[in-house]
Amino acid sequence: MGLTSSTHSSERGTEGMRNRNVIRDSILTELPEDFVGLWWIPSRLRDEFGISDPDELRRKSLLVAASVLAESEVVFGQFSRGEFCHWPETGDDAVRRIEREWRELGHEPDIGDIGWFDLKR
Repeated sequence: MGLTSSTHSSERGTEGMRNRNVIRDSILTELPEDFVGLWWIPSRLRDEFGISDPDELRRKSLLVAASVLAESEVVFGQFSRGEFCHWPETGDDAVRRIEREWRELGHEPDIGDIGWFDLKR
């Protein structure tokens, strides 16, 4: 299941949105100091909010990623030869690419898988 406006609207004003905001705010607080890997989101959803279903973890992780990437100063990318290279995709396009790469990966992302959030520099 991909991201759709109905997915976004069905969780507005719910505890799920508050949980996403907690995670988003933690990422935005960390970014001035360090990169934050995509793997951190499902790990936190599982550890702090008890979500264990792989499809639900992916779906909610993508919602958090979309929320983080909605911030104009945040980019997503991957390291290549020791340098961070942000993706040309931004916003929803980046989230769709994350979802596609997650599905291709075939399992929950681990450290270094798919990519990292950073601030535009």
